[in-house]
Amino acid sequence: MFDFIQDNNFLNDNQKKFISNSIFGNSFNWYHMEQSIETEVSDILLSHIVVQRPEHGQSLSKINSDYFEDMLSILTTFTDKHNIKLNTLLRCSINYTFNNGIEKCRIHRDHEFEHKQLLLCLNDPIDKQASTVILHDDEKTEYKRIPPKQYQAICFNNKPHYHFYPKVGHRVMAVYTFT
Repeated sequence: MFDFIQDNNFLNDNQKKFISNSIFGNSFNWYHMEQSIETEVSDILLSHIVVQRPEHGQSLSKINSDYFEDMLSILTTFTDKHNIKLNTLLRCSINYTFNNGIEKCRIHRDHEFEHKQLLLCLNDPIDKQASTVILHDDEKTEYKRIPPKQYQAICFNNKPHYHFYPKVGHRVMAVYTFT
């Protein structure tokens, strides 16, 4: 089983056009979120929830966006290329982060159960320090620090992680969790 995959070249031309024309188009809906994860700290961001995560005993995730098929296509292109079996898409969101006065989000795992995570950077952020940091299971030791780069994907198992907010500009990430 893999531990970490980084891939800068898996999207096809149609997927790149979808990102440019739809996600960064004039009619894409962004929604205000008070918190990136459940915490007492307000770390405001904009988000577009494609698939709502299963919460509070729900057995299935809920499709929440007309962009579901396009976003699923991106995930399956990645999983097919890397021979990763995709059973269930648990969550998919597109997060737009910016300088909100908070340095970084808190250390977290997206689910309390085993899952895989795919993070895809959709833009080319000005602030290359707005990295994603993956930790070892002890939640203290850094495993990988990945600066944002357009169309770069990172995939990892259920590891604790966090990200830095950009001090300048913005960072747009597609976030997938799946089994």
